[in-house]
Amino acid sequence: MGIWGLTTYIKKNYKWKEIGKDPPLRGPLLIDAMSCCYSLYDGIDWKYGGQYKELDQKCRTFLTNLKESDIEPILVFDGVDYEGEKGPVILKRRKETAECVSSCLLYGSYPKDGRSCLPAFAKVVFMEVLKEFRIRFIVADGDADELTASIANSYGCPVLSSDSDYYIFNVKGGYIPFEYFYWESKPIYGKIYHSNNFSATFRDPEIIYLIPALIGND
Repeated sequence: MGIWGLTTYIKKNYKWKEIGKDPPLRGPLLIDAMSCCYSLYDGIDWKYGGQYKELDQKCRTFLTNLKESDIEPILVFDGVDYEGEKGPVILKRRKETAECVSSCLLYGSYPKDGRSCLPAFAKVVFMEVLKEFRIRFIVADGDADELTASIANSYGCPVLSSDSDYYIFNVKGGYIPFEYFYWESKPIYGKIYHSNNFSATFRDPEIIYLIPALIGND
């Protein structure tokens, strides 16, 4: 889910600030759970189906590194889409996944964008590891974005995700894209984005809230 083209634009035009080296990144960190699951599964050779053992191990390594760095993760999962608002988008992505798997099985070709196909029970595996590690997680009523941003603002901490919607949300503690979160390094560090710094580049800062309507948001 996200705003089309916004990530590319931000990458090219935003002056990123490094976070986590001095001072170290510690305390609460709100994490978009499914973005995290996709990110951790990325790089695993999924064409054989499942690879749950590899995912389980990667989840454990990720959570162990956070714990050793005194980072307190709080994860938020998407819940049931009661209103059916995301139905067309979900169906579209399921179709893309089916085509991706079919292409891989028939022709041995992976998607050009490097996308991984998350196996059916990846979420279950991730939740079981979270329970074992006694990590707090929440299942939202519907889409998790707004709840994640709200909880992050109550803690005054950053959000970690891969959803470009967070470039628009006013997350006081900032937004860290997963691709800029270097959790395998010691100390853990990353690059952080603040929406007020981006909005300040416009004559009217409030115009950033029109971006989803102008260029589209799934």
